[in-house]
Amino acid sequence: MIAYGYSRDAIDGALAAHTTHHVIDLSPRTVIVIVCLVAGIGVMAGGLFYWFTPGDALLDLTPHPVQTEVSPGSALVWVNEVTNLGGRRRFDVELRHEARAENGTTVASRTETIAIETRASTPAQLQLPVKLAPGEYTLLTTARYAGKRATASFKFVVSKPASAVPLTCFDDIQNQGEEGVDCGGPCSACLPPEDTQLRQCVGGCDDFDSCTVDSCVTGRCVNSPKVPCCGNFNCEQAETPLSCAEDCALKTIIKTPDQLIAEASKLAVKSPSQAAGLCASILQSAYADKCYGIVAQNAKQSSYCVSIQDPDTKDGCYLNYAQVTNDYNICSKLKNRLYRSSCESFKLAR
Repeated sequence: MIAYGYSRDAIDGALAAHTTHHVIDLSPRTVIVIVCLVAGIGVMAGGLFYWFTPGDALLDLTPHPVQTEVSPGSALVWVNEVTNLGGRRRFDVELRHEARAENGTTVASRTETIAIETRASTPAQLQLPVKLAPGEYTLLTTARYAGKRATASFKFVVSKPASAVPLTCFDDIQNQGEEGVDCGGPCSACLPPEDTQLRQCVGGCDDFDSCTVDSCVTGRCVNSPKVPCCGNFNCEQAETPLSCAEDCALKTIIKTPDQLIAEASKLAVKSPSQAAGLCASILQSAYADKCYGIVAQNAKQSSYCVSIQDPDTKDGCYLNYAQVTNDYNICSKLKNRLYRSSCESFKLAR
């Protein structure tokens, strides 16, 4: 344009007059929406970072003894309560249990591995030596995880075993230094012949064994075995975890939840109450709920569904019961709308 005779000032003025300025006018509501969107994205990003970034694991270990006085050769039983105070992911923990004498000597030990996410309560036992000397001992548990360690302990006492009466004291023969037939010497004291039928046994007949019935017969102590006996660390046929947890709980310690569920499934038809007792001994609620559902289905008794903790699992138990027994009157007990609708549909389709 300079070539056609226009001055530079004229050209600049013309360009300035035709320049368009674009201005975006945002309303207060639009500004608030944009700010909320940005803040929401920030919160979501922070949450994702929190949940998908593993925290540092920090364990709290607490042992709870089942008994603090045991005899040589028996099993020391306790429950380990392990709480993860730091991390948010599942990881393995190595637990080493050591029974130590007062001088620090380890008399028995055992190592196991458990998995933990937030909290776990696991039963444990340690077999003690038969020739362990009576006295006070310490059970020390050391947890090793992620290059760290945590320890906890408790005291227990090993009592002196009661002296056993020789079997020859019951063979109706005078032997082994006895002063009479099965009396005197290593056996209980002999009574004068004239008083044998009349007098009670001198010193009584209590052998301090809760699993025997003690009596005095013609001046002689008779200690007959009591069967079944709750407290002999043997879960006998007539005992269940409900009737004798002291014996039968020890048996379940070495069984996994799946093993207990399988055993309860077999028992459910002939002895549903005993099967439910096995379910009650399972510490993990999800496994226990599954166990009660199987017992209810196999026993065809909806009453065992009541013990289920998870609401949806309980509704599933009722629905399975209805399908197995064709008893759809139970549909009204279902809380889940989908399960209740399915139950009513099955009822109409009969």
